[in-house]
Amino acid sequence: MIPKPTYNPDLAIFLAKSRKSSINLYGPKATEVLELIPIVAQEIRNLADDTKQKLNGMMQFVNSIRIAAEESKVSLNNTINSSYQMSEKIEAVSDTVSIHEDAKKSVEFAGQISQIDNQLSEMLGTMFQSLEGGIHAIKKEEILDVLSKAVKAHMKWIEVLKVSVDEMRIYPLQTNPRKCAFGYFYNAIRINYAEIIEEWKQVGEIHHRFHLIGDKAIEAIKNHQKGQALDLCNEAETLSKEIIHLMENIMSKLKSLDKLG
Repeated sequence: MIPKPTYNPDLAIFLAKSRKSSINLYGPKATEVLELIPIVAQEIRNLADDTKQKLNGMMQFVNSIRIAAEESKVSLNNTINSSYQMSEKIEAVSDTVSIHEDAKKSVEFAGQISQIDNQLSEMLGTMFQSLEGGIHAIKKEEILDVLSKAVKAHMKWIEVLKVSVDEMRIYPLQTNPRKCAFGYFYNAIRINYAEIIEEWKQVGEIHHRFHLIGDKAIEAIKNHQKGQALDLCNEAETLSKEIIHLMENIMSKLKSLDKLG
């Protein structure tokens, strides 16, 4: 059972210290920050009246990542891992709110969660741009690690959809192709290598179609149309295999490059 949340001053301390010294996002204070996220998620699920205070916890967490990355110059890998965890939390909380019976409050929460979602997307894009070139330039190994995590997130998404269709039950899934865990990082990374740019574009196009079909499958589940849901799920799975195949080719070609330039 998650305890009833209260204001935690450790987050403020983390932000203050991150301005003065180099912080590893896997360090003790980072762990404390990450532990706040399920508490914030639980608050939102309760749908009490102090919405602003709840969502402020998420906003502060996003800000802690930005400050640590900009001022402490942590590695891209650490930043990405923490951002990845945050994107998963937003996805789960957002879908929990969207299916809540209190429609009015759900709309209010969804709007504010969307703002945090957008901030995280913009922040990731800015981080990647700021780390292009110079002493803190993105390393090939870091890009490969990000792409590997994105593929795993995508595979998890399709597995949840298959379970949803099999059980004809709605489970939390982000159907916006730009805001799922895979989409966050696909849209943040800029690929400019002639050897892989066309395949990279194909991934984006197929991923967009994949989510449109996934969304239709979820609607079919809501309408108790099992046959249609199964057909759409199979179609989504076919596109998923195309995405994974393209991503594997891209990662293989990246490994053969001498350096990222």
